[in-house]
Amino acid sequence: MPQTDTSAPVIKDQSDFYWESLSGGRLVFQYCLSCGEKRFPFRMSCSRCGSFEHAIEQSAGTGVVVSHTRVEKPLIGTFTKPYHVVLVELDEGVRMLGILQGTAPAPLIGKRVVASFNSESPSPLCFIPDGQSDAS
Repeated sequence: MPQTDTSAPVIKDQSDFYWESLSGGRLVFQYCLSCGEKRFPFRMSCSRCGSFEHAIEQSAGTGVVVSHTRVEKPLIGTFTKPYHVVLVELDEGVRMLGILQGTAPAPLIGKRVVASFNSESPSPLCFIPDGQSDAS
């Protein structure tokens, strides 16, 4: 049976600024200086107006779960199973993926969450249900 690589992926591309911000405890996204469109993931040009002019904005890190999945068999061995991957619409209007920490409320969709930057997690961006502490 072939051996599977279970190490964490190496992140190195145009989105370096985003990953560096996460490691510093900041959640950021782009917005277009021409039309104001907020966007994530980072792109060279605006998908609405085509402008290359953009700036970076810091998110408050709060939002609502719009989708999620429970992962029973992680592809990367550093994740503890099972875990929830959540798609969160941040209050600023952009959507980001993260790992849910703490107790998963049922139903999960529509629940408020807060960003958590956990250096011990295999994912640098985690979310915790609003009202729960990082220690949950």
